Amino acid sequence: MSDSPDAAKEHVQAMSDDDLVRMITEEHDAHDPETMAFAEEEANQRGGLDELVQLTTIDDDEGLVTLAHRGDRLLAYIIDTVAFGVAAGLGAINGVGMAFALVIILLIFQIYLLSAEGRTIGKSIMKIKIVNNEDEGNPGFWRAFFLRYFVIGLLGFIPFFSLIDILFIYREDFRCIHDHLAGTRVIEDR
Repeated sequence: MSDSPDAAKEHVQAMSDDDLVRMITEEHDAHDPETMAFAEEEANQRGGLDELVQLTTIDDDEGLVTLAHRGDRLLAYIIDTVAFGVAAGLGAINGVGMAFALVIILLIFQIYLLSAEGRTIGKSIMKIKIVNNEDEGNPGFWRAFFLRYFVIGLLGFIPFFSLIDILFIYREDFRCIHDHLAGTRVIEDR
């Protein structure tokens, strides 16, 4: 991971709770034993691994559900944004009409994925999905697209609203304003 034990220790100490849990539980074999010892020591200083797991999971009727990590949600958003940029760029080679057509086709496909599966292309790649907060069912068109994207897009014209929406992800429940508005949450689907 890093050249010195001190750098490895500083890296582990700077990790968020969810990244630390992921490192210990999922990526154990990807790190050297010394770094893993630092990670386990850091988890103990933060109240123990069990405490950290409770912060990143929800115990519901069907057992423990792992909330999507903040970094995975960000990467999914970036992938979706890049997909639209690529569609527009490829279309622009053949004119504005083609660019518009490819973006509309991609938008329709994304709306279909959101409505049918609670995913976008980016969320599928990152293995996360949107579910109803109450029952983990598919949120469908109304919640997954209309409330989470369309209404929030309109509210984005209010100064600083988008920033505040994004910052809500740092609350204990990992839910942004758009998650609360739509009655959804994003979970891992690994």
